[in-house]
Amino acid sequence: MSQYEQTVQESVSKKSELESQVDYQKEQASATSDYDKDAQALNATFDSVRALLSVQNDSLEVAVSKTTDAVAQCLAEKDNVSALESKWVLLDEAHRSSTVIYETLAAGFNALSENANLAKDNALKELLSKSESNISTEDLKEFRDTFDFFDKQKDGHLSPLDFYGVLTALGETPTEDSAARVFATIDHDGSGQINFDEFSKFMIARRKDSDTQSQLTDSFNAVSGGSDFITEDQLKLILPADQLSQVISKMPVYLGSDGTPLGFDFKAWLSAAYN
Repeated sequence: MSQYEQTVQESVSKKSELESQVDYQKEQASATSDYDKDAQALNATFDSVRALLSVQNDSLEVAVSKTTDAVAQCLAEKDNVSALESKWVLLDEAHRSSTVIYETLAAGFNALSENANLAKDNALKELLSKSESNISTEDLKEFRDTFDFFDKQKDGHLSPLDFYGVLTALGETPTEDSAARVFATIDHDGSGQINFDEFSKFMIARRKDSDTQSQLTDSFNAVSGGSDFITEDQLKLILPADQLSQVISKMPVYLGSDGTPLGFDFKAWLSAAYN
């Protein structure tokens, strides 16, 4: 090979190497830009979650709503944090030094997620304590999920129409008038809307009524021997005298197949009283 040919070959080789380096730098610059964009989006989520966790001046029901949203945002961002790691490993040391370190972002995300969950639990416990009931945190979360589902305007309130949907979902078949009457008893401030605090008190009271109905049903079944009706003498075994006459006056008579009164239809009375 002549000197000229060798020089040409070396030039071609250097050119190819230079082009490869240029291509590599372009790829790194693109990968870094892509990483930076996702890192900035994650930081924006951090700011949003921190804002939701600022509940010092909020009511308890608003605090529960905001902290619940904060937890939801963290859960929604979890996959994005994992995807960000896969982009981080593509960057070389030089380009890593020019952007936010992934480990720092991941640690910040984990800490913020823990804070959000803790704030949500504390808000729920405080609201639970305020209600002065024995309803568990899990039950209160169920109330919140139900409230949020029917809060169609997402403004922290239920309209009469929203509340009608709640009653229907609970298995009731109210008329518009009966639903309106129930709504009016729950809307303590007369705003024409129900906030979560008012809604949770309604659910707590409803659950207590359900427990009472179950207890009465068990008592009636026990003294009646599992019969479909109960006699006055049997009622005397479980009801105090001052309640006996009142209950009997409202409890429908249970008739036999021949129309003979056999006792009182306690099942129909319970159904009417608690539904």
